Amino acid sequence: MPGEKSLQKWGIFSCKKHINRPITRYDIRKVYEVIQNIQPELELYDEAQHLMVYLKKLNALLNDLDYTSPFLPAFEPGFKLSDELKRFFENAYLENDVEILEHIASLVRKGGVLRTEKVKIKLEAQAITIDYVDFTKLKGLKTIIFDGTAKYDVEYKDEQFAILELPDIRSYNNLTIYNCPINMSRTNVLSKRSSERFDFQELFGDLESINGKEVLVLTYEKLINTVKKGMENTKFCENNRVYLDHYNNIKGKNIYANCTVLLNIGINYKGHAYYIAKSISLGEDFSDINEGEDKIRMLNKKIMPIIESDLFTEIIQNFFRTALRKSSDERIEVYSFITNSRLLNLLKEYFVNATVETWYPEEFYKHYLMCGTEHDQRLLKLSSFLKTSFSSKLVVTKKEIRETLGYIDQDTLANHLKTDYIKYILRKLNIKEKYHSLQKDIC
Repeated sequence: MPGEKSLQKWGIFSCKKHINRPITRYDIRKVYEVIQNIQPELELYDEAQHLMVYLKKLNALLNDLDYTSPFLPAFEPGFKLSDELKRFFENAYLENDVEILEHIASLVRKGGVLRTEKVKIKLEAQAITIDYVDFTKLKGLKTIIFDGTAKYDVEYKDEQFAILELPDIRSYNNLTIYNCPINMSRTNVLSKRSSERFDFQELFGDLESINGKEVLVLTYEKLINTVKKGMENTKFCENNRVYLDHYNNIKGKNIYANCTVLLNIGINYKGHAYYIAKSISLGEDFSDINEGEDKIRMLNKKIMPIIESDLFTEIIQNFFRTALRKSSDERIEVYSFITNSRLLNLLKEYFVNATVETWYPEEFYKHYLMCGTEHDQRLLKLSSFLKTSFSSKLVVTKKEIRETLGYIDQDTLANHLKTDYIKYILRKLNIKEKYHSLQKDIC
């Protein structure tokens, strides 16, 4: 009205809303069981019947594990649920994930990306949504999002967000990140072929110097029982208050806020299909990728920024579940297994003045090498020889090393001395490499 002061509405969010969610046949059945109860005499009946057609189509599609394309086309572009139907579902649905209805509507409207996952003892097809929350279309709202990782998160598209970068007001000189560059992906630690390389009892034995702390051990959901068994009857478990949780289950939890030690076992890589879905959400086009030798390379190139952004922002969020969230001088230690050098560099950039050190848990890593390839086993023999020899000597010739360990040429030994693990051992023993020998620096 003329003369009245206009009130501007503001939408304030603690973070952006994620919508790349895998939908299963079980999810579809849960929605179907609610929607089918809408009777003919209700005004919602026709809309409910229309939705049930798509629920049946999605169910049939996910029942077929032998799909020819990973891309699920939209059934009905522009499809939208009425507010009345959403209210009915919220009142009738007894579980907490009421947003599942919107995710299914998203698949109908936008399509998605299909993938097959092993669940317990069987394979399960899933459809991942590719929709995106467009904050510019929230009618009548000026939106503010508080997110400390926005600078690194590709989900904040340039044309939608004006990012206000505040100056660094905190130094993380109380934080030390000990990183072991072992590939502890889900595939590696859970597959029958390579899982024997990871002896978690040895790992917790290596960490027994941690004493009197509150510790968060974070890993994969399917690895929880293995890690728990590895902790049993160890000094690490006896001497600390240990919390064990899994990825995707700690968001918003404050019960770990006094933990001054975080052991991050693994890295929460969500699979190519998820990152393809997320890329499509953010406007990436995959139509130019054809079958051929370069298909995988081109696909990886397109999704790599998404992968690194997603992994990094989640790592940061996990770190801040601990006492790191407090602005205090209390010492915080993080033990991680990250092989991606860019992620490590981003951590150094984000955590100003933090210490990042390479870390090889001794007995755990020895077991890892012993159960590995011939190359790994030779590195183990070389490291053992160096430790034994320099316990009583100041100089060991390279010729002696070759003859003792059976190296047939100089180049192989030279290459082994350049590996990160052997360089770590040399630094630890204070050994310098010379042209024909290795010498202990006693200065």
